[in-house]
Amino acid sequence: MTAAPATRRTTSLAVLVAACLAACNPAPSVDAPPAERLRLHPCFLVSLFEPARCGTFRVPERRVGAHSAGTVRRTLGLRVVVLPARTRPAAREPLVLLHGGPGIGAAEQPRYADAVFAEARRTRDVVLVDQRGTGRSNPLACDLYDDGGRLQPYLDPMFPLGAVRRCAARLARRADLSEYGTDAAADDLDDLRAALGAERLDLFGVSYGTRAALVYLRRHPSHVRRVVLQGVVAPDEPIPLAAGRAGERALDYLAADCAADAACRRDVPNPEGDVARVMVRLREAPAVVELWNGRRLSTERVRISARGFAERLWSMLYSPGDDRETARLVHAAALGALTPFAEAALHESRARRRRSEGMMLSVLCAEDAPRLARADTARAAAGALLGLPVARELLAACAAWPVGPRDPLGGASALATPALLLSGEVDPIAPPEWAERARRLLPNSVHLVQPRGGHAELAGCAPRLVAAFLDAADPRRLGRTCWPSWDVVAPDGVTTAGRTAFEHGAP
Repeated sequence: MTAAPATRRTTSLAVLVAACLAACNPAPSVDAPPAERLRLHPCFLVSLFEPARCGTFRVPERRVGAHSAGTVRRTLGLRVVVLPARTRPAAREPLVLLHGGPGIGAAEQPRYADAVFAEARRTRDVVLVDQRGTGRSNPLACDLYDDGGRLQPYLDPMFPLGAVRRCAARLARRADLSEYGTDAAADDLDDLRAALGAERLDLFGVSYGTRAALVYLRRHPSHVRRVVLQGVVAPDEPIPLAAGRAGERALDYLAADCAADAACRRDVPNPEGDVARVMVRLREAPAVVELWNGRRLSTERVRISARGFAERLWSMLYSPGDDRETARLVHAAALGALTPFAEAALHESRARRRRSEGMMLSVLCAEDAPRLARADTARAAAGALLGLPVARELLAACAAWPVGPRDPLGGASALATPALLLSGEVDPIAPPEWAERARRLLPNSVHLVQPRGGHAELAGCAPRLVAAFLDAADPRRLGRTCWPSWDVVAPDGVTTAGRTAFEHGAP
């Protein structure tokens, strides 16, 4: 008799898992009737071990003229996952996660969402949707670095041109690559909002997701209640250009961090000099090292060029907590032992390149590459130890990617929506000054900077801070919410160290 409840629970779990697997794998199709565009079903998220609602939301691939009379257009099924509020009734405004990359699907990240919104989920439904071209929403996957299981592509610079051309030709047979920009995704989200029956949304954008949030806010301002932006991408500058400068500052902090530690200072007396020596040596002649290839069960000789080294080091600087270990790896490389650095770089590269590269190219080539091509990249790279990682490779790739220029934030005017901006002081991809430039569009905002924080890091009592900002009657005055060690950047650019923004009613 005691076994029956367990049997019923096991059966229910199996049904929920089966429902999620059936509902969460949308594929391209022809037009569907409006009433059938959104179907949510009970599902079970194994990664969180809790129930949710999963399904597919159908949108036209080509948004302009998509509903012209007498036409049949391809539609895309966007994967949607709704994490229910832990108390009922839920707040009227659901909270939407807009993830980074570009190329990472939000519905693929329920554990991240649950951690970031641990407090907000008490009262809010959290909506995760794979942006068109990502996750399971007609993903534009290229596998640019999967070359028969070889390691070499993971240590080369990004966007190998031959692989980019082959991917563009293959994807063009089933997708209009010019229709996967941020503006189209913003309109997808607004249609989903209406289908969910929500008058307004709260938005949380991280990294590239901050651009997605700003574009949605510009196109649909009356449908946003509040917005949180973490690791803010500059609205007026191409990503590779400012990211190169931010990487140089991250190198400065690496040197300072090592100098502050007696053991690191003894082992690595001149970190920046080590970087310079490695770059000079690799510019003269690429290095060759042997690495173990677990997929092939053999060793492989890999080549490390100056640009490959610069890009890998730049990526490793995303997390300042590893600065001292990174400094030791570079020091060993400067002494001629490149294998330890190559092993660490290989691990990092494999982890970071799991995204829809085709969707990334559709966004960057339309929205960033035109501005990058007009910029004085030679001047920007002058005196920089790492140069401008990714910039040259991106421009070459975009010459082979069939999209035209688009500027979804061009001419944007200021919006009164309350906003909380969060930055890491040593972020090598989205430095705090980018958030300050975004505040020109968000005058009703507060900007917090985490000392020594890296890219898109959200730890400690951050979930409580996010929830407090979303719930407060007056988002400008939250009292001593948390993070007294964070720095506050006032609207006039003056930074106050060691206080929360809300102790003194900013802005």
